[in-house]
Amino acid sequence: MARTFYCAQRWNAWRIEDGHHTEKKLQALIKIEVACRLALESLPELPRETQQALRAPIEKLCELTDRALDRLQPGLARDAEST
Repeated sequence: MARTFYCAQRWNAWRIEDGHHTEKKLQALIKIEVACRLALESLPELPRETQQALRAPIEKLCELTDRALDRLQPGLARDAEST
């Protein structure tokens, strides 16, 4: 049975399949989460105008990724932050 989740701002549907697709989606979200954190860490090296233009979209991506990870694997994003 598939469940559909909607992103609040864009109303994009994320279908979370029970079974074999879940692991692939989880791995993809983990990769995005890592990239997100690296992007935030890299912002101070950029010119101020670039930092200001990129910070909000990157933070939003991180927030949406955390929510999606929490739906697939509750507590995973929080566990990673504490290590």
